[in-house]
Amino acid sequence: MSSRSSMVELRSKRFPNYFDEHEEIRDELARQFTDRRLPDPRKKGAHLPRRMESVNSPDKAGPARLGWPYRFVEQSWADVGLFERGVWGKDSRGRYLLDIIDSVLVSGVADELAVTTSMHDLVIVGRPVPDPPMDVLLVRAPGSLREPTTGHVLIEYRANSGRDTVIERPVDEAVRLFWRFVEEKFGVRATGSDGPPT
Repeated sequence: MSSRSSMVELRSKRFPNYFDEHEEIRDELARQFTDRRLPDPRKKGAHLPRRMESVNSPDKAGPARLGWPYRFVEQSWADVGLFERGVWGKDSRGRYLLDIIDSVLVSGVADELAVTTSMHDLVIVGRPVPDPPMDVLLVRAPGSLREPTTGHVLIEYRANSGRDTVIERPVDEAVRLFWRFVEEKFGVRATGSDGPPT
């Protein structure tokens, strides 16, 4: 007897399969799965919550979509500011996010830019908010899945055309870089008392 087969035999004796003793449960689960009453975890988008449901679901035929494929659940800039201040108020690594939010609040054009968050990243789109997929501007936070280098800001523009733009600069350039993207990609220019940051 090989050592592998003896290990399997030993394990099956010590840890019997629950379903061997409860055939009715095994059969019911198998029937539900084949009847598709249970979600198939192998399907793309099966794990996504309703508010972030992907438009790239397997039942929609056509070419792969680019840009932001999720429904945009808008928040107010003030609410996002309070949320981010609670996260980064005592942590200097995310101070640039607060600076960007503050610059939008005093810009005079906050009503032309819609915002939400994806974890701690800022997700911005021009108004009116389109249906997904859409072009979005992402300001990446420290600890993001696409994390900026320490002491830097990472701003990413995701386009439906596939012509994405990603720029990383030192944090002291964060507000200027943000407004450069906003003006170039959404055609929105700050009109507040100081105008756009230079």
